Amino acid sequence: MTLAADAGSGGGLLAQTAQTIMQMADIAREHDADFENKIFYCHLTAICLRIQSCSGHLDERATQACGELIQQTIERLGSLFANASPLEEQLENINSSWLQILQQDPEAKRAFVAQWLRPSAERQTIEATLQACADAFEKQQSDPADIAPVKPSKPSNVGEPPHEIHKAARSTFDALLNSCKCACPGQHDFSAQLQLGSYRRSNIETEERVPVQSQQQPAQCDLEAGDVDLGMFLSMDQGLQEVRVQAANDRTVSFAVQDDSPPKKRQRVLEKRASKQIESLCKPIIMTKRNMQRRLVLKLTKGTLFDMGFERSTFPIDANVEPMALSEYLEEGRGCFSERTKRILSLLLGYAVIHLQGTPWLQSGWSSENIKFFQTTKSKTPLRPFIQTQLPSMDPSDPSDISLAIHSDDAEANSHDNCGEHCCPALISLAAVLMEVYYAKPFKRIAQEHGVDLFGDPDGPISQLDVELLFHGDEKSGVRGVIKDMPPRSPLSEAIKNCLDISLWQDDIGQPWDSIELRTNIYQTVVFLLECDLSYAFQDVPLENIDQYAQSLDFMNWGHDMTDKRADRRSIRLASATRRSASPAISTLPLEKTAQAYGQVGYFGPGTIIPGVSLYPPFQNIIPHLLPEQTPLPIAASDYRISQFFDDEVDGHDVSVAETKKYQTWKAEYIKVYEAFIPPTTTQHVKIAILDTGIDRNHVRLDNCDDRIKGKRNFHDSSNKKSVADWNGHGTFTANLILDYAPDAELYVIKIIGKENTIPDGHIVAEAIQFATDEWGVDIISMSFGWPSSDFEGFQAVQSAIDHAYDQKVLMFAAASNNGGRLGRAYPSSSSEVICVHSTNTNGSRSDFSPTAEPNTINIATVGQSIEAAWPIALCSGAKVQDDDYVVSRSGTSYATPIMAGISAFLLQYARAHLSEAEALSLKRKSTMQALLKRCAQRGPNYKPRDDYFCVQLSLHKHNLFGQGLEWANHEIRNVLKK
Repeated sequence: MTLAADAGSGGGLLAQTAQTIMQMADIAREHDADFENKIFYCHLTAICLRIQSCSGHLDERATQACGELIQQTIERLGSLFANASPLEEQLENINSSWLQILQQDPEAKRAFVAQWLRPSAERQTIEATLQACADAFEKQQSDPADIAPVKPSKPSNVGEPPHEIHKAARSTFDALLNSCKCACPGQHDFSAQLQLGSYRRSNIETEERVPVQSQQQPAQCDLEAGDVDLGMFLSMDQGLQEVRVQAANDRTVSFAVQDDSPPKKRQRVLEKRASKQIESLCKPIIMTKRNMQRRLVLKLTKGTLFDMGFERSTFPIDANVEPMALSEYLEEGRGCFSERTKRILSLLLGYAVIHLQGTPWLQSGWSSENIKFFQTTKSKTPLRPFIQTQLPSMDPSDPSDISLAIHSDDAEANSHDNCGEHCCPALISLAAVLMEVYYAKPFKRIAQEHGVDLFGDPDGPISQLDVELLFHGDEKSGVRGVIKDMPPRSPLSEAIKNCLDISLWQDDIGQPWDSIELRTNIYQTVVFLLECDLSYAFQDVPLENIDQYAQSLDFMNWGHDMTDKRADRRSIRLASATRRSASPAISTLPLEKTAQAYGQVGYFGPGTIIPGVSLYPPFQNIIPHLLPEQTPLPIAASDYRISQFFDDEVDGHDVSVAETKKYQTWKAEYIKVYEAFIPPTTTQHVKIAILDTGIDRNHVRLDNCDDRIKGKRNFHDSSNKKSVADWNGHGTFTANLILDYAPDAELYVIKIIGKENTIPDGHIVAEAIQFATDEWGVDIISMSFGWPSSDFEGFQAVQSAIDHAYDQKVLMFAAASNNGGRLGRAYPSSSSEVICVHSTNTNGSRSDFSPTAEPNTINIATVGQSIEAAWPIALCSGAKVQDDDYVVSRSGTSYATPIMAGISAFLLQYARAHLSEAEALSLKRKSTMQALLKRCAQRGPNYKPRDDYFCVQLSLHKHNLFGQGLEWANHEIRNVLKK
């Protein structure tokens, strides 16, 4: 009997086989060394997920109608397996065996995959045929009304999350608000970040607690049925303090520490000492901040907070890195949204609405801007979202003010009596954020791509009308709704639709549900569907321990398991400096074919990465950037030039291959100097600001440098101040150079130009310089740009900002220009307060494009020819991958400038490590640093500058400043400082 004759069994076999192949391909892609195979497995995973989705929605009638298509698809899937004959029996055996193998260790899975899944030489034909099969299935389901609705079965017996969280969160906020008053001069600025999660008991019981001996021992009590644990951070005047909250299931809320013994063995320890009542939050926070490895433990009794001491933190965050809002990840297009992390994050946000709706934690109109993620001291970002809420400053003498702040949210929630208004506005916000996570884009951009003109206030919360229009669309006005991009009747689309259905959130007479009924309804009609959406795609994710599981994933690394291992940056730097280059051209994947393949995966919508999988390098940073409005640019073409504000030269292939190798040798000699003289335990880091086109923080060359990027600011687009995504490339290239030449420096990125790189208003540059000087207190500013002359709008503002930075002892470097002998120095490199940087080749000869040396002045130069550095992956096109690095070779004074800034940072770092504080400080004067750079260029007693350029090149050669040891270098530097 053919499969067509028995279509019912064929449909089930197809769905199971597609799932098996999808899971096996995910493992094969990770371990296959062949690059072409990796691409094939990526495509195969996406196609199988489409097929699985379609076959899962086929009812009996549709299955019979698609019998021939089912048979064809199964035969093509069967061709992927070795010796798959007879077909039906073989596939059933493989599926059955795979289900058993899933319970075994990773090595067994790899062995099974290697035995059965073998890509043949016909993989392109197989891929094309399967792609056609998936298309045919989707055409069969083109009318959503003809598809049987999804009837999800319960993914596991986890049940509703505990209702006690709502009361505990509410009482916690009230108590914190009442404790904000203090007698300190001036009012503190308090805010709180509450951890989001299911807060199911199994998650609470498994969290490790590590008590610490202290002046005040933490209270210890047992966790009884109904008790909940809340984690949070309190912010006071921009400082962060971790707090752990235990809420008992009674009329009061208690804060205490749980010991780390097993729950069944834990015994109650009665308090034998009086706790200290907290009159103001500022006092315990200040006391605990003395040790960032501790978290504060409090207790709340009858509305009064008590300080119970502290315990060792289990979530040590990096206090020097600001928490990142979800909206920032979406705006910058940062590649952290694998299909797994999308679904887990969506579920955690659903739990947040259950627990926090109707409380001040979840204000009406909340958005992705309120969801925060913290980076740990190990440079990891756990999938551990927090919601941030401001604690308003109240007049403690006026109780009505505090009462108003506490209960204002209730009043707002009860004010929706008008016809057409949603009784639970938090669900409107949830629907909007779920769409943002699905597309990995901000709401406004999704609306723009779907042709939706937003009605609401651009600077205000997203309106109900806008969310409904974007989701459902409008056939009359030609607006295609988001629902058309989602799998028909999928759990996610049903959850969003239910969020927006006003009738679900009121009783038969139009009155809102009470608090308990509302939370139950939210779970049954929204959150339960999100649980199903996660369980269907990833059966290995434990819903009963979803909080703990999520926290083990690194959100910024595609949801991979977090480890404590960190790459040795110094080894990486030296390896990258000496790596041989096969091609100077831009290194990337053949993106045209890849983008085309993923663009066909309509099931997942635009902006999605390979659906259902976390991508394995080098794929992980590619697809998120292939958005409709971001066409990869053929930057290696001979006619490409960056516009006049950022001048540079694109190297020709024949010249660049040899010259790039010389540059790598030049750079390796510098790295040896840095390694020899800068201690590994450097603490006084040099702070460098770069004014450019932004940065691609997802680039593989910058992956281990995220913790060194201490600040970012967008002056090009004031509406997105923290978004510095680079759609030009120039900024990423120059930032990579600074990080290479100043490996221990802190980088501050300022975006002053967008994708088109038009000449900016001078006032923007002036504000950027002023901000870097006053707000960040940087030591160095690198400016790889220039105006042809000082005759431009805003010149006076720029010069005033430069004068101010000069007065604050900020070293400024600017590119000379790339006009060769035709023109002189550009501005601001022509300013007397700025060090002008010229370009040479690796032999120290003037580059053809570098301006002629000026008489009666010191012409400082360094290598700027055939420089190799990172280029944004989204802008790479048409070249072969070069060690998965995505680098290009370019020339220009634009690139000599960050190299010189990095060398100067090394000199400052050296002085702080080996000279006195006064001597190190003197190097922040422009004239002193310029004199030292001149000395670095002098090699040997009879040195004469070539082309009147003092070419700075550091090496351990005996004629070099650093070629005769530490004492000699100190002696020579002090001679320069004396002069």
